[in-house]
Amino acid sequence: KAHPEHPFGPLFYGVAQSRSADYTAAYATLTEGLTRFGDDPSVREQYLMYLGEVCHRLGRIEEFQAHFEGALAVHPDNPTCLNNYAYFLALRGRNLKEAAGMAERAVALAPGEINFWDTLAAVYAAQRKLPKAKEAIQKALDLGGTQSAAVVERAGDIYAALGAHDEAKRLYLQAQFLGNASSDLVRKLDQLPKP
Repeated sequence: KAHPEHPFGPLFYGVAQSRSADYTAAYATLTEGLTRFGDDPSVREQYLMYLGEVCHRLGRIEEFQAHFEGALAVHPDNPTCLNNYAYFLALRGRNLKEAAGMAERAVALAPGEINFWDTLAAVYAAQRKLPKAKEAIQKALDLGGTQSAAVVERAGDIYAALGAHDEAKRLYLQAQFLGNASSDLVRKLDQLPKP
């Protein structure tokens, strides 16, 4: 159990529950922590950001957006919050123009963050702005994303969408080599045109 009197105790415990995919328990822990310790804006911001993520995973869409917007109201230039909110919006195909603005702001604030460039690529891909998605994912790869199965797979998705099937296949195989053994990746490989 979290340390009951430390403002970040429930936060860390709730994040751990979330990382273990126990989203219902994480929601309860984070909500309780927000109620108990949310008077401090810097503490409230962290709780709201993680509650936003948990609500996304639970499918609580209105709450997910309200929590992220609340966190950004406290600290509008938090690059991690901007990035995460933009990423979850892209996954849901919602508010993509707003998501692009947040993702662009996140990479402007933290241009060396691989995952932020990956998010920007995901948002552009969701908007079907594939040349821009290719530029953003290339930046993620150039920064070291070649060691991330998720980034490499997204690069494969973008190249496949652009019709560059040989490069998509190479990237998908690299993602497998990096440890991605998902059936979704196998399906993507199988769906590529055969030479």
